[in-house]
Amino acid sequence: MIIPVVEEAFFRGLAWAKFLERSISEPGAMCATSILFEFSHIPTDLNSFVQLSGMALTLGLMRYFSGSIWIGVVAHSIMNITVLFEL
Repeated sequence: MIIPVVEEAFFRGLAWAKFLERSISEPGAMCATSILFEFSHIPTDLNSFVQLSGMALTLGLMRYFSGSIWIGVVAHSIMNITVLFEL
């Protein structure tokens, strides 16, 4: 649970706010933080790139429409738990 809270607080909280401070639109902040999130996870092949892109955009959309990071934290936690049990 700690990692999703930290990542969402950083990417969809702090970084998102910093982009807005620089007069970047909300959709622009969503795209920029999604790209940062994706590449911080170092996709190793096309499949992981596509999966990370989908996850990053989904979490960004959750933040955009809800105005909060907490729905994304819950979704991120569920995704991490799912991946953990697939291993």
